Amino acid sequence: MWSDALASEGRNSPDEDVEAIRRVTTADVNRVAKQYLVDQNSIAAQLKPSPSGEAVASKGFGGGEQLTSAPTKPVDLPAWAGSRLLALELPSAPPSSADMKLPNGVHLIVRTLKVTPTVNVFGAIRHEAPLETAPGKDGVSDVLGDLFSYGTKNLDRLAFQKALDDIAADESAGYNFSLHVLKQDFSRGVQLLADNELNPALPKEAFDVIKPQTAQFVSGKMKSPGYRAGRALNAALLPAGDPVLRETTPQTVSSLTLDDVKQYYAKPCGPI
Repeated sequence: MWSDALASEGRNSPDEDVEAIRRVTTADVNRVAKQYLVDQNSIAAQLKPSPSGEAVASKGFGGGEQLTSAPTKPVDLPAWAGSRLLALELPSAPPSSADMKLPNGVHLIVRTLKVTPTVNVFGAIRHEAPLETAPGKDGVSDVLGDLFSYGTKNLDRLAFQKALDDIAADESAGYNFSLHVLKQDFSRGVQLLADNELNPALPKEAFDVIKPQTAQFVSGKMKSPGYRAGRALNAALLPAGDPVLRETTPQTVSSLTLDDVKQYYAKPCGPI
């Protein structure tokens, strides 16, 4: 933060960054968006490598880069930085984690680090998409994962985001979920996370947007070297008919219906 403020932005301290952000108005944001976020001002380019058959040079492009220069005179840290860096303290050893299993079957691990007044929640539901997806419905897990961000049955997308903004929280739902919230708003944050996990809206208008986007993404992914290498490896290691060998294609994604997504969501999954 200090380096960016002084070296990159020409400020005297990170505090000036905060003051600059406070002075930004809605009109400023709209003005910049109208100037830059238009197709007429965008440039798209594609780099297509062509094999030459020659060995790859080991020196790179013109040798190594040097992004800094040695100081030519003594450099003194500003007071706000020196007070922190000239008297470093060894942090205390973190406490051991508390490991428990709740009555509802959730495996809970709690670790306390008193660094910031925040609570971070990370969780996962034991889930294997290749094994739990019905034949011919491959890709339904990907579509469902993107639909969690469209609000809940109790709060639409904008209302749900406003509820998170009101407590300065960051939340993500799905088979892998997370929450970052101030400790005084922890209860409200967990309430919103639970609502998103248990009552996702799964609106049709969002599904109609997500499905073609997912199909386009899958089409590009299938052409990537990493995907092709993984498919070849699985085909060599796994027996014929193994569910992992099933393939998500643009065709399987395009054939999905909203009912397919809802049925897939409703399948029970054991928490871990």
